[in-house]
Amino acid sequence: MWFNLFAFNISWLGLILSGNSFIPAVISWLLLHIFLSPNKPAEIRLLVFVACIGIGVDFALTYLNIFQFNQEQFFPVWLMVLWIAFAATLNHSLAFLSVNRVYQWLAGTIFAPLSYLAGERLGAVTFGLDNLPTYLLLALLWGPLMLLFFYIKANCLTKGVHYA
Repeated sequence: MWFNLFAFNISWLGLILSGNSFIPAVISWLLLHIFLSPNKPAEIRLLVFVACIGIGVDFALTYLNIFQFNQEQFFPVWLMVLWIAFAATLNHSLAFLSVNRVYQWLAGTIFAPLSYLAGERLGAVTFGLDNLPTYLLLALLWGPLMLLFFYIKANCLTKGVHYA
């Protein structure tokens, strides 16, 4: 659990600060993560499913000009990798949230938008709206998203699989 938390936070910071150049380090961690997973097929399904949903939401926010990236590409590859890294926390460092939907919703509503605000402060993204409306929009999206991610984890992909 602690290694997962540490690896995700290093991945987040590295991708935010270094962008695509940090992808090989994150991919290395994700490969180790999958290798060590007791149920590789279920873990891979969870990573793919959650990452696809998250990438889709962030892509829509980029399309709507809520997120703006200072790159030549419309949607950065490093953000897609960050979503896979986030998905890798659900069975491990964020597993404690599995016990209570209120905790899941609160984590999504409060902390996930703060992560985007921190990314904006570090120059990884620019918002098309002021910070408060962006935070509120992200809170409205992320509260239900966290509930969905834990629902997927518990009922759709990893039924009967428990991780420490």
